[in-house]
Amino acid sequence: MKKILFPIVILVIIIVAGIAIYSSTKGEEKNSEQQTTAEPEQVENNQVENSTEESAKTEGAIAILFYGYTCGYCKDVNDWLEKNNVKDKVKFAHLEVYKDKNNNNLLTEKAKSCGLDENHIGVPFLYDIENNNCMSGSDKIIEFFESKI
Repeated sequence: MKKILFPIVILVIIIVAGIAIYSSTKGEEKNSEQQTTAEPEQVENNQVENSTEESAKTEGAIAILFYGYTCGYCKDVNDWLEKNNVKDKVKFAHLEVYKDKNNNNLLTEKAKSCGLDENHIGVPFLYDIENNNCMSGSDKIIEFFESKI
């Protein structure tokens, strides 16, 4: 009797483990299906949210300064802006483009509006909203802000 009991216990354990694995796999498939169907709604909501967020960032601004968080020239411009308290004197949007795809897309859109090739856009990049003018390079951008303070 003991010789038969051991294989039966092992068989039961294997069957229970198999059922548990099968059930968890089905649960993961169901969750991924739910996520897939939820994504289009999320994208639409994010687009609305992003366009609202974008207009909130640029509302009342005279310019948009695009920068990259690891860009050395951008750091030079940012340091100059801080040293001269420009944010207290001039209303402008300050948008990071390396990590934020929406800001990067806005940079491309503004550069195209100035007739620039999207494949040759770098940061720091300033879009002068008042004059629909684009400029890049730390010296030009600093000169722009000097003329505004």
